[in-house]
Amino acid sequence: MHSEAIDPAGVEWTRVDEKLITVRLITGVAGWLIWLVVPAVALTLTLLGIWDIWAWLLGLVLAVLLIWAVIDLALVPRRVRAIGYCERQDDLLIRTGILWQRVVAVPYGYSSTSTLRPGRSCADSPSARCS
Repeated sequence: MHSEAIDPAGVEWTRVDEKLITVRLITGVAGWLIWLVVPAVALTLTLLGIWDIWAWLLGLVLAVLLIWAVIDLALVPRRVRAIGYCERQDDLLIRTGILWQRVVAVPYGYSSTSTLRPGRSCADSPSARCS
């Protein structure tokens, strides 16, 4: 996962967990199913004679979407393995991309934190002081 062109000197990248591949595949399949259902239903209605539209056009659209989905889902493991991060003294580096690689530096000074404490919330009492 090293590229001379964009990597800062002396950076050791940590890869994200491999379980992210499963998550990305599940969400990818769910997303592609939504896109594939619309032309599949239209093609089914056309073949049953309920809807009058060009069946070859719907078949072509469905085939193109199906090929695109297979290629997209096949690239998911490689995309996830290309994600890395490095925690440095002053910032967090995040690296993504296969063909178009990108390194983003997030300074710790710009990170925001929230403190959660048990007890009453500010919404419970208008006179309560929340800080």
